[in-house]
Amino acid sequence: MKIGIPRSLYYYKHPRLWTTFFSQLDQEVVLSPPTNRPILEAAVRYGEDESCLAVKLVFGHIWYLADKCDEIFAPAYYGLEPDRHSCPKFLGVPDISKSIFGPDVRFLRCEVDDGMFEPGMLELGRALSANGRTLQRAVSEALMARKRYKQELHEGYRRQLSSEKAKIVVVGHHYVIHDSYANLSLLAKLEERGMEAITIDSVPFTPIESFLRWDFAFETMAQLEEVLNHDIAGVIVLSNFNCGVDAITVPFVEDKVEQYDIPCMHLILDEHTGEAGLITRVDTFVDTMKMRRVG
Repeated sequence: MKIGIPRSLYYYKHPRLWTTFFSQLDQEVVLSPPTNRPILEAAVRYGEDESCLAVKLVFGHIWYLADKCDEIFAPAYYGLEPDRHSCPKFLGVPDISKSIFGPDVRFLRCEVDDGMFEPGMLELGRALSANGRTLQRAVSEALMARKRYKQELHEGYRRQLSSEKAKIVVVGHHYVIHDSYANLSLLAKLEERGMEAITIDSVPFTPIESFLRWDFAFETMAQLEEVLNHDIAGVIVLSNFNCGVDAITVPFVEDKVEQYDIPCMHLILDEHTGEAGLITRVDTFVDTMKMRRVG
């Protein structure tokens, strides 16, 4: 069976987890391409107005996959940390997708709560008629692939800290930071200007107690405790317009960065954002950091 995986939302959080899981079950994985103009146009066409761009893009990628696979994987993430919650839109994607695309497009659902993947994987695997031994191996291999990916991110982070370039930490949801078409290639623009762009998802962290209940906020505040103790020239917070989680989280991020007297810029993007305006803000921010360091 061909199983489609949209290259959006949860994919950027766990890019190897689900592809490994389905491959180990002898299912053919069809991964949608990186976001492009047709996918963005479909996202705007199918997505409802109140959603952020990242959620709209899920529907654009599903549109791309609709006639290229037998079923499309649409998990429901309740929370990726114990006693923490994911964005409510994550929970609704499977049901909203059914409503938008109708009965002609079939979806595979898997529920993840408290950061525990195995229960949902086992249930999904049994629905795919996998035998016990094969299913256990698939779960183990998938979780190991996820662990190795995290290790690679952390190794890359440590290499970046040793760079002689000025370091900018880019804070944001994984699917906002790493979708280069949707964020107008922000990371590439920083590198072109001689910056070392450290993405927040590469930063290892030790959980710290927080009253923030969002899993993203919980992880981000702990990661900032680690990375801001190094020689950081600036922080860019990258958000999508209409993101409810960021509306709560970003002020706490900005306050934390201010405590270290580090320049901070908040960029809010949507499908209408123009590249010229982004370039102007990036250039100004980079120049500001350079002048501070010279002074």
